[in-house]
Amino acid sequence: MEKLSNKITIKILLIFSLPLLFFSITNVLAIESIEDYVFAPDSKPYNRTYGEWEAKFWELHVNLESDKSPASPNYKPTECLLLKDENMTFLSDFYSEIEYRNYNCKISETPIVIPALTEGCSYGEFENPNDKIIEDCVYSHNPYAVVKVTIDGKEIPDIDKFRITSDWFILNVTQKDNPYDIKLGSHKAKINAIMPIIKPLPPGKHEIRTEVFQDIPSIIMSDVPLHRVITYNLTVD
Repeated sequence: MEKLSNKITIKILLIFSLPLLFFSITNVLAIESIEDYVFAPDSKPYNRTYGEWEAKFWELHVNLESDKSPASPNYKPTECLLLKDENMTFLSDFYSEIEYRNYNCKISETPIVIPALTEGCSYGEFENPNDKIIEDCVYSHNPYAVVKVTIDGKEIPDIDKFRITSDWFILNVTQKDNPYDIKLGSHKAKINAIMPIIKPLPPGKHEIRTEVFQDIPSIIMSDVPLHRVITYNLTVD
């Protein structure tokens, strides 16, 4: 009777533990291959190129109210700063030289844009703008930055492949007191960014982390080193 009882106990344990084991394995496998989640830089996620999504993000970001813009001295950090447009969730970008932030965010199961590093410039920022001034502007800092992006501890490989410059686009500025002092109106613009776009993550808890380190470019002696680590602890439902 004791052996029979042990066999019954083992069978019961297997019945209850196997589904849990299967769920655990499949949940891990769902994010084991990070390449399965990251759209290739030469692709068109949701019918837009990477450059077009960069332009979309830049317009959303420029038009944030001053106390909600990480580029503003009036910025009041919120519990979780997310921007949304159409079917996309945009994480934020930060412009302080030294920045360490952790956010706990609840988001729906949507694609996510990760603006790890951006530099947008427009005719609305200069007295006598021309195309060369804007071209020089968007490359004035980013080439000197080293960037790392991880999802659930797994690093996006070859992140430099995501250093993409948009085509020319029209930046519509409606926020009068924007921290970039861009004039109100519509301006010719470009943006250079490392901004990977990922497919919706499976329900559950996930971590997206960006690290940026930028030395002082010798041609820009007034700049200070930039070191920024932003961690998003996401609960996807």
